[in-house]
Amino acid sequence: MVRLILSSGARALLFALLSIAAAIPAVAQNGTVTGRVTDAGSGGPLAGATIRLIGGSATTRQGGAISARDGYYMMRGIPPGRYRVQVSYIGYGLFESDSLDLREGATLRVDAALKEGTLNQSEVVVSASRRPEKITRAPASVTVVDPRHIEERPALSGVDHLRSVPGLDIVQSGLTQNMVVARGFNNAFSGTLMTLVDNRIASVPSLRFNAHNFIPLVNEDLQQIEVIRGPGSALYGPNTANGVLHMITRSPFASTGAWFSLAAGERGVVQGMGRFAGTYGDRLGYKVSAQYMQGEDWGYVDSVEVTERARAIFLADSLHTGLNPDTLKIGLRDSTIRRVGGELRVDYIPVDNMMLIFQLGTNAALRNPEITGVGGAQARDWLYNYYQVRGLYKDFFVQAFLNQSNARESYTLRTGQPLVDRSTLFVVQAQHSTAFEGLGRLAYGVDYLHTTPVTDGTITGRFENSDDIVEVGGYLQGEAMLARDLLDLVVAGRLDHHSKLDGLIFSPRAALVYTPAPDQAIRATFNRAYSAPTTNDLFLDFIGGSSQGVNVRASGVPPEGFTFTLSPGNQPYIRSYAALGQDPNLAFPLDSLLPIWRKLQDTLRPLSQAFGASLDSVPPPPASVVELRQLNQQTRGFDPSRGAFNVASLKPTINSTIELGYKGLIAERISVSVDLYRSQYDNFIGPLQVITPNAFFNRDSLYGYLLRQLQARGADTSKISEALGSVADFITKIPIGTVAPNVAGNPYQASNPNDPAAILLSSRNYGSITLYGCDISVQAAVADGLTLSGSFSYTDKNFFRNLDNVSDLSLNSPKFKYTLGAEYRNATIGFNGDVRLRHVDGFPVNSGVYVGDVIPYSVIDLNLGYQLPWIPGMGLTISAQNLLTFADTDGSIFTRRHQEFVGAPALGRLVIARLTYQFGKAD
Repeated sequence: MVRLILSSGARALLFALLSIAAAIPAVAQNGTVTGRVTDAGSGGPLAGATIRLIGGSATTRQGGAISARDGYYMMRGIPPGRYRVQVSYIGYGLFESDSLDLREGATLRVDAALKEGTLNQSEVVVSASRRPEKITRAPASVTVVDPRHIEERPALSGVDHLRSVPGLDIVQSGLTQNMVVARGFNNAFSGTLMTLVDNRIASVPSLRFNAHNFIPLVNEDLQQIEVIRGPGSALYGPNTANGVLHMITRSPFASTGAWFSLAAGERGVVQGMGRFAGTYGDRLGYKVSAQYMQGEDWGYVDSVEVTERARAIFLADSLHTGLNPDTLKIGLRDSTIRRVGGELRVDYIPVDNMMLIFQLGTNAALRNPEITGVGGAQARDWLYNYYQVRGLYKDFFVQAFLNQSNARESYTLRTGQPLVDRSTLFVVQAQHSTAFEGLGRLAYGVDYLHTTPVTDGTITGRFENSDDIVEVGGYLQGEAMLARDLLDLVVAGRLDHHSKLDGLIFSPRAALVYTPAPDQAIRATFNRAYSAPTTNDLFLDFIGGSSQGVNVRASGVPPEGFTFTLSPGNQPYIRSYAALGQDPNLAFPLDSLLPIWRKLQDTLRPLSQAFGASLDSVPPPPASVVELRQLNQQTRGFDPSRGAFNVASLKPTINSTIELGYKGLIAERISVSVDLYRSQYDNFIGPLQVITPNAFFNRDSLYGYLLRQLQARGADTSKISEALGSVADFITKIPIGTVAPNVAGNPYQASNPNDPAAILLSSRNYGSITLYGCDISVQAAVADGLTLSGSFSYTDKNFFRNLDNVSDLSLNSPKFKYTLGAEYRNATIGFNGDVRLRHVDGFPVNSGVYVGDVIPYSVIDLNLGYQLPWIPGMGLTISAQNLLTFADTDGSIFTRRHQEFVGAPALGRLVIARLTYQFGKAD
C-alpha cells in the first residue's frame, strides 16, 4: 500500500515541479532590481528572505524574489515604473523602501537591514494567511515565540517554549509528554490543535495525536513558533476548528556552522543535540541534525493496571500455565524515557527566485509511557518518519510529504495487547497568489490528504479493511485595501470533501483590519471551521479492559450509527455472556428474562438445595425487578443509568467564531494584545464515554420476589430467609446482561457480532455549545534590558451537565489561567534570565477512562543563561521548571508536586543545566 502511495505521490510531485518550471517566464529586457538583505544587529547576510515589489501597473503581476546565501537577491525583466521594495523574514521586522523610479534598462539597488523582532509590531508571520505579512496586518489572533526566546531556553520538546502563550491549554503528562490545545477541548491523546512543522502536518498518522516528543527537532533549528487562535479551516482545511500551531525551522543558507548542546539534570535527564549547516556555492545549502534524550519520568500507578496484573498472575498460577510475570505486559509500566532522532534538509536554488527544499526526519521513542482514551500505553521502539519536498517560485508554492508511523513493540497497559500501527499520511498541497497594486491580493490553493491506517486489527478491529480516509479541498482568499495602509478587508471560502462523510463542507472567513498607526491594529473577524471525526472516532475497535467479566470495548461509530431497539413492552433488549452459548445474536428484552434465568437456576441449584428450597419452579422475574446501571470509569463500579440513547452517524464539528481583537505598541515600550471572542460549536464530537448500560437485579426487589414465589410454593420462609438474602446478594452483584446496540430494525442482529455483549465506549455528536472568552497579553520594557510580561485567558464555561439529556461533557480545561513574568538581558556581559509564574484554575476531567478533578495549581519557573567569555561561542543555561509549586493538596498550599490531568503523574521540580557551543557561523 505504501508503494502505491509513493508512486502516486511521486507523480503528483513531478507534475507540481514541472508546473513551477513551466511558470518561469523569459527574462524581458526591461529593468533589474537587486540588493542585499542583512541582520541590522550583526550585519550578517539573511538567506531565504522574501522580497516583493509593490507598484507599477495595476494589472501587471510583479512577483518577488528570495535572497541567496550571501543575502543578495535579483529580479530581472521588471517593466519601468515606480515601485516600493518590501522585504520580510521570519522573526524580523518588515522592511519597506520609499517609492523609487525604475527606468528601462536600468538597475535599481535596494539594500535592507532587518531588525530582529522585540516589542515592535512589524514582526513578520506566515501562518495567518499562509504568506509573509506584518503581524498587525494578520487577519487572526497571532502570538509569536521569537528566535531569541527559543535560543535561551533549554527544551525537552518544543512545547516548553509555549507555556506563556495566551489561549493555549497545555497539559504536561510526563517529562516530554504534553497535550496542547487552544481555548479548551483537551483530551487524553489529543490532536485538536493543528500542529505544523514547516507547513507539514506533524501529528501521528491515522491516530491524529499530536505527539510533540515525536517531532525530531533540535532547539537550534527552530526559527520561530507561531500560534493562531480560533478557526482556521478557510486556509488550512480540516481539523483546524481551534487554531494552528506552526513551528518554522531555519534555512541552512541563513544559519551555517556547527552547534552542539549537552544537557543534564534531575531525574537522570541527559540530552545531547547537534546540528551542522553548510553551503556548496551560492545555490545549494544543507543541514543535518541529531539528538538523544533519556530520563526517568515521575511515574504513575494505575489501580486498574495493578488489579488486572494481579488477576492475570493469580489465574496463571491456578491453571499452572507457566506464565512468567517478568514478560507479562499487563501493568508492565516503564517510566524510563528514551528517544533518538535526526533530520536532513537540502535547499536548492536552480534559478533566481526559485527554491526547492528536500527534507526527511526520523524519531524513535525507545521507551515512553503515554495516556490514551482507553488507559495507559507503553511505547517501545515506536518509529516516526517523514519525507517532504517543497517548491517555491515567486508566489507559487507546492509541497508533498509522507508521514509514517510504526509502533513496533508497543502495547496497552491495562490489557497487555500489542499496539500495531504502521499507518501513513500522504499530502499534496499547492498555492498561488496574485497581487494587484492599489487593490489587494488573491490567493488560491488545493489540498489532497490520504490517511491509511494499518493496525492488523489491533486498533481498528473489524473496520481494518475499510478505514482509509481521503480528503480533498480547495480555497480562495481575497484581500482588498479599502483604504491604503489603513483598512483591509479579507474574505475567504473553502470547500472540502471527506470520503467517509456525506456532502461538501463549506468554511467561510471574513475580516476587517484597521491600522490607524503602523504599530496599532484593530481586527474584527468571523471564521467558521470544522474538525472531521478522527480515525478512532470512526473506526476504533479495541478491548480496553474488562469489568465483572464483561469486555470493555472502545468502538468507533459505524456509518449506520448505534441503535437500541425497545420491545413491544417498551423494554430494552440485553445480551449476556452467560446466556449466549453458541448464538452471538441471542437477545431478549427485560420483560422476557427466561434465557438468563435458566442459566442462573443452573448456577444456583446446589446453593438452593443446601437451604432446602428449590428455585427450579420459580418463573423469571418481571422487568420491575431489574435496574440499569452504567460503568463508572473512575470508580470501576456501576452507577444508576438514565438508559441507552441512540448514536447517529458522526458529523464534523463546526466552530463558528466572532472575534474582536487589538494589537499595538503603546509609547514604544508597552506591547498589548487583546482578543474577545464568541464561539459556537455545532455537532461537537465528545470523548469516549460509556453508551451501553448493564442490567442488574435490584437486591430488595429480587429478594421480595423470590420470597413471595417460595411462599406460594409452600416453603417455610422463616427458615430460609437469611440464606435467601445471601442468594439475592450474590445474584445482584453480577450484571445479567448489557443493553447492547443492534442493526436498525432488528434487535436480534448484533451491531458487533464478534463481541455482542461488550460494554461499549464510543463518541457521539452533541447539539450546540456556545462559549465566550478572552485572551490578553502585555509586555512592557520598563528599563534597558528589563521586560515585564503577563497573560490572561478566560472562558465562561468548561463543563456542561446532562448535555442534550444524554451525559455530562467537560472541556477538560480551566475557566481561567494566567502567567506573570520578568526577563532581563544584558548583551554586554552575555547574561540573560527570566522568572515566570503560571497559574491554572482547577477543572473537571471526563476523557475516556479518565474521570475526576484537577485541583488549582501555581508554579514558578526560572531560567538563567550566560555566554562564557573565555570560550567564544560557548554558553551555559540553567533551567528550573516547577521550582516552587503551590496547590491545595492535603490541606497544604505549598507542595512538591502537582497533577495536570487525571491519569497523569504528579509533576515535581526539574532542574537542567545545558552547555552549548557553536562555531563556523556565517558572518
